[in-house]
Amino acid sequence: MATVLVVDDDATNRTYLRTLLVHRGHKVREAADGGTAVRLAETDPPDAVITDIIMPGDLDGYELARLLRSSPATRHVPIAFSTAHYDEQEIETLARACGVRDVIVKPARPAVVLATIDALLSGSAESPVMSVEPFVDEHRRALKRKLLQKSTALTRLEDRLRAVVESTRVGVVLANSDATATYVNPRLAEIAGLPVECLLGHGWLAWLDAADRERLHGVVTAGVPRGGRAYRVAARRVGLGPRWLDVRLHPTTDSSAGDLVAVVEDVTGTMRTRPGAVTSGHLDAVRRHAADLADRLAETERVTIAGGWEFDRRTGLIVLSGRLADLLGLPAAMLSPGDLWRRAHPADARRATAVVAGAMRTGRDRRFPLRLAGRDGVVRHFVVSCRPSTVDDPVWGVAHDVTGIEDVRIDAAVTADRRAERRLVDRFHRELLPDRLPDVRGARVAAAYRAVPDRLDSGGDWYDALAAPGGGMVVAVGGVVAHGRHEVAVMGPVRAALRAYAIEDPNPGRILARLNRFMTATFRDTAHATAAVVHFDPDAGLLRVASAGHLAPLLVLPGGPDNDPDVIPTGWPGPALGVTPVPKYPVEELPMRPGAALCLYTDGLVDRRDDGVGTEIRRLLHVLARSHREAGTASARDLLDLVLAGMLPADPTDDDACVAILTSV
Repeated sequence: MATVLVVDDDATNRTYLRTLLVHRGHKVREAADGGTAVRLAETDPPDAVITDIIMPGDLDGYELARLLRSSPATRHVPIAFSTAHYDEQEIETLARACGVRDVIVKPARPAVVLATIDALLSGSAESPVMSVEPFVDEHRRALKRKLLQKSTALTRLEDRLRAVVESTRVGVVLANSDATATYVNPRLAEIAGLPVECLLGHGWLAWLDAADRERLHGVVTAGVPRGGRAYRVAARRVGLGPRWLDVRLHPTTDSSAGDLVAVVEDVTGTMRTRPGAVTSGHLDAVRRHAADLADRLAETERVTIAGGWEFDRRTGLIVLSGRLADLLGLPAAMLSPGDLWRRAHPADARRATAVVAGAMRTGRDRRFPLRLAGRDGVVRHFVVSCRPSTVDDPVWGVAHDVTGIEDVRIDAAVTADRRAERRLVDRFHRELLPDRLPDVRGARVAAAYRAVPDRLDSGGDWYDALAAPGGGMVVAVGGVVAHGRHEVAVMGPVRAALRAYAIEDPNPGRILARLNRFMTATFRDTAHATAAVVHFDPDAGLLRVASAGHLAPLLVLPGGPDNDPDVIPTGWPGPALGVTPVPKYPVEELPMRPGAALCLYTDGLVDRRDDGVGTEIRRLLHVLARSHREAGTASARDLLDLVLAGMLPADPTDDDACVAILTSV
């Protein structure tokens, strides 16, 4: 028999491996994180280690393997990785550098796990002492490969972006936080009528009107907000007179203090064709007022996560504000209805078309929900207002992005549904447990099931007790591990079968053997269970115990007036139920005199993320002794309450738990 250290932050995975290892006759020690595993290995080196790779805390599986290999006490211990995040080819080289021989890829069937465990323990113990250099070298090579791939991809992306920027019909400027330009595209030089070299540095601002130049310089040096800013500015081009420009500023990072991109569009032709053109004397006042309103509108759009839109009835085009175009990831703010509806949910597109048509026909304001996909494929939720004006003017409105609100609503609904399902399953679970425990002369029994608060799944732990036909009492606790089935759905028939077998024959070993045949034939490798079964005969003062891969029941023997009670484990371990077709379940017989008590429990009572199972079992021994001394000759229920209070404090535990207390009176 070998001692195997199982390291995994998932209690279900540890239970599964423990069941298989106990079936092979091995002793199992458990740890939920790398730090606990190192302490356990240094205190008492195991014969083998099976560890997960990705775990919480400072030590993952790689670091744990490296530390074990660097310690003289554990350098020859064989190690296997157990992982659901990598395949064997991905981690083979790093595993070899860590001195790890085998890999178990989860989910693995029992036969695969058992074969890996046998190979791990049958290998040579004289594996070479591994140093940190092989791991560091392989890690460096992996990083070098990744960096080369990233560098190639970035170069290709830069070439594509440069081609796009140099062929676009708008001017583009890359500037630092002090407003100095490091790049301008050929189109900006064409708009300004100046060579590219003259526009670098502060040259891209120099040809603007003085007031606009100072305003843009101040905005850039103060830091452009994440949502960007849009301005209409005036400039003078030699030989062509005044020009009107739309300038949009965008930061290139999430931080406002950093580099930026400026997009410049010449709108002089549009401004000059407007009817009722203003004189230059009024131009400054109108322009300042419009710029101020644009700033305020842009800030409002940023804070409210919204953007404006309008539908031009004459051109049949939809014009989006810069903010709304950014929210949708659109390269242009003008598009046809067909282009927009291709991004919309079909039902929403039909509804929006009907609502806008109705608003134009009736002249009434309308609102409607709209789901639109951005260029990245992410669907965003909007509430859109629609406000028609006169017959010839555009229909306009505001689209408010409520994606965050909708996500919270959906998450809350999903959580509520899962909590309702948990309450239903938990109620069903409790209905499957006995509502009344037997009353047998010379024996008392009490049991409890404790579910983890706010946990959204439900475990398969159970207990049962019944009067034996020939006298005495049969008590059992157990837990189900199901693969692709709900544990509660398996627990019901398993408990019913155990009760039927116990009524025919109360011998614990034969009960477990028949129950194993039932599980093997019924669930066919899709579910396994552990169980501890005892038969107590009060007249003979005899206790018979058998275990199927379960934690050993603890017998409490009363001490003298000056001595503490003794607490001893009972039962010889047999294989878990449903693992092997023809197991043997030995029965241990012990005397149980009046005043003695027996505690049967599932692993939820001693499974903690902060401490190993062994530490919690030692604490349970002390709690049982103290509780028995305090309860004295009180009822089994009083002793049960003291044990639960000592082991399960007010804060939530990591797993559901069942506990049964049997006393001899």
